Amino acid sequence: MDLRESGDLTYPAAEAARHPEPSAADDYGDPMDSTNARRLTPHFELMENHLAFLGTQRGSLHVTDTAVELTGKADFLSFWAPLWADLAIPEHVTEVRTFPWSGEPRGGDSWHERLLSSGFSPEEELRYMEAPVAPSETVTPSGSPHLPDGVSVSVVATDEDALAFSGVQTEGFIPPDLPSRDWWVRALPETALRQYRDPSQTFYLLRDRGEPVAVSLTVRSDGVCGIYAVTTVPSHRGRGFATLLLDVIRHDARRQGDIRLTLQVEADSDAERLYKKCRFTTAFASTAYVRQGGDA
Repeated sequence: MDLRESGDLTYPAAEAARHPEPSAADDYGDPMDSTNARRLTPHFELMENHLAFLGTQRGSLHVTDTAVELTGKADFLSFWAPLWADLAIPEHVTEVRTFPWSGEPRGGDSWHERLLSSGFSPEEELRYMEAPVAPSETVTPSGSPHLPDGVSVSVVATDEDALAFSGVQTEGFIPPDLPSRDWWVRALPETALRQYRDPSQTFYLLRDRGEPVAVSLTVRSDGVCGIYAVTTVPSHRGRGFATLLLDVIRHDARRQGDIRLTLQVEADSDAERLYKKCRFTTAFASTAYVRQGGDA
């Protein structure tokens, strides 16, 4: 999926002016050549799937051949990511994410060095993981994943289920002392109600004896099934529900003709260890840098 083909994911003229194309006189090669080369690499499709998720769930996504910018629904969700080596860091940006495709200037400082000297510090390493779409290790005679007695997994198809989905998200992801909790409590149900009908997304709701206790959602693009928002409410953790959701997603992705699964995790987290057990491997990493003081 080329994100530039979508009108919702393309820089308006005013935005593009803030991210000018490099001059043809610059001796750094043609950015379009490098962009097209990136789009031929399998790992670039994993990032594009994540961008598709962010553009529908977290804000307004703007893409050029040299940079990506997410204008978040809240300021703390916004970031800018260079896809070419020799770009100026926009003055308004408070978070920068670097990728393997961000490049390194010829004869100049690396992105890491430039960001440090510009008042940014590394905040988080996000690892992009992938796995083949293979049959679940535990299946029923019909080929679908085996679920324990009293456990069901359904696709969200009603507003009532969408609100149950967001309720599990809130309980599973948002601790009571999180400074942005009030924003998330408002935003999660609004987003679920707006997005669950999107044909490129599937919202999964796992119930234990009728009680909603675990969720996930997927975004499909170009043979890639991206897995997002996997969580279980604290009272039901340690019972394998996240793994059950992954089994169901694998089954559905295989049936729908997808080739690969992908997800993102914080480096060295419990989630990363879980996904490694589920046959996911790291494809590449992205580092987030935050401007100290938050001043644009």
